[in-house]
Amino acid sequence: MTLPIQADAIRVAIIKKYGGIWFDVDTIILGREFISELKDTKLAMFGEEMYKTQHIGFIYACKNLFLLNTWLEQIIKNINIYKKLYTKKRNNNDNKLKILFSEINKWNYLGNGIIDPILKNITDKKLYLRLDKYKMNIFPEYKYFENTSLDFMSRYRLFYFQSGDPKYIINNNKGIILLHNSFTPILYKKMTAKKFLRQDILLSKLLAQILNYTL
Repeated sequence: MTLPIQADAIRVAIIKKYGGIWFDVDTIILGREFISELKDTKLAMFGEEMYKTQHIGFIYACKNLFLLNTWLEQIIKNINIYKKLYTKKRNNNDNKLKILFSEINKWNYLGNGIIDPILKNITDKKLYLRLDKYKMNIFPEYKYFENTSLDFMSRYRLFYFQSGDPKYIINNNKGIILLHNSFTPILYKKMTAKKFLRQDILLSKLLAQILNYTL
């Protein structure tokens, strides 16, 4: 299995056992305002109400919540299916088998492919709260480019990797930003942290201000 799929299994197992908050490493915490949204529910994630989807890079949950138990049980079943098909694929050149394997070998196999259907029809916000990712402005590039037809990656790169004022993000946010590190241009990924923080781009300026980094 690829690393992102493995991470989905790990995050669910940890949050089920201990409860609390899981957030991906490319998350920026700017304040505590978003925390107040979580106090009256047992499970919360950012998502889109229209499509009933979740962004599992952030999960708040009470430990041993039955919804997480259901999710983890299905993860285990899916892993066993994956192992069986992977073994058969290695020992068999059947094209139908390869196609079947490719259909399950996707980014959402252990994550959204399981949890989205589970949460789709839950309306009790005391049990599950889907935080509107647009109202919470966790992706400020969306609001900044809301009147354009640019795709998600283009918005992200144009927003964070050109010069800009970090105050725009800080002043229009609920205390949390979710980045997409996979969208970061290779040029910046190869830089040292010190060199990156000196770049004349919005993301560097934002991080430098948060970290109180002096050039």
